[in-house]
Amino acid sequence: MPGNDSKGNSYYLRGTKNSTGINYDAIRIKFNADGTGYYTTDENRTFPLEWEFKNNKQEEMVLRVNYGGTTTYHWKMVVIANNSLYSTTSFSDQGENLMVTTRYIPTR
Repeated sequence: MPGNDSKGNSYYLRGTKNSTGINYDAIRIKFNADGTGYYTTDENRTFPLEWEFKNNKQEEMVLRVNYGGTTTYHWKMVVIANNSLYSTTSFSDQGENLMVTTRYIPTR
């Protein structure tokens, strides 16, 4: 998972490299067919979520995670293929403009 901010590039690849400071191995997202699910953080805290595709081509998703207040994530360039979900998203965090590309794979 590559990322980029004003401090430079960060990169996470399971089992080999992690310059992000976040344990992405612990993060889990469960998508239920009814548009609900849950998000488990790197600190093993689980929160309910709602999700939906924003168009019929299923190229964009919105996830709303309730951490005690709702945080909305807008995933762009969504591709579901090869038993994986890929997305690229840009967002602002504490004044930093960031772009993150992710690949999520099924777990048990």
